[in-house]
Amino acid sequence: MTTSSRPSLLSLLSLLPLVLLLFAATACSSAARPQVVDPAISSAVDRSGLVTTYRFEETGEIGVVEGTEAWSAVHGDWSSDNGVLRVNTPATTTPAIATVRLSAPDGLVQVTLASLDNQAGLIFRYVNPSNYWYVAAAPDFGSWNVVKIVDDEPAEVGQVGLGPVADNTTIGVVLDDATISILLNGKTFDTIVDETHAGALVAGVTVRANPSSTTATFDDFLALVVDQKDVGS
Repeated sequence: MTTSSRPSLLSLLSLLPLVLLLFAATACSSAARPQVVDPAISSAVDRSGLVTTYRFEETGEIGVVEGTEAWSAVHGDWSSDNGVLRVNTPATTTPAIATVRLSAPDGLVQVTLASLDNQAGLIFRYVNPSNYWYVAAAPDFGSWNVVKIVDDEPAEVGQVGLGPVADNTTIGVVLDDATISILLNGKTFDTIVDETHAGALVAGVTVRANPSSTTATFDDFLALVVDQKDVGS
């Protein structure tokens, strides 16, 4: 008998409190910026057969991740230095976008903005350059904008305030069918129910079109997703 993917997703999400607890213990021993998901825990979860992880490798080259899929520069000139990703040339007319294809649509996707810039952020539910979602910083307003793009038309779906908008903020989403939970440093700040682009398998990072946008840097990209092929039968 074939079971649905939901029990496996719930099993994955039930690990998050443990992940955050162990992160807190790890962070106390280091002066470096926080990492919300401890690598040892993500590795253990991966070995459970429930998830696949995708990270920026420490190779200095874009296009290398753990797993079978490579990063792609959709728009913009991207490079990485010791696993920190950045845009080399400002995106003047179209957003700079780098993406990676995941093995399943549901789970946790997050990235740390080591150096924050206006309208830099996380992409999820990416279909193509004309259809996707993103969460981006709006430091002038002390908030994060949640935007969906349908046929090149952007629509602001939500605005996450009262949370950190600073360097070394980790932004994330938990995707579960139509439900989207927005996380800042591991804490849920908003929940949206919207089926637009649900099921899309691509995520990534973006720097919106701005002639001076070369200061944003991304680190510690992590996806914990439920692999359909690993769901029990």
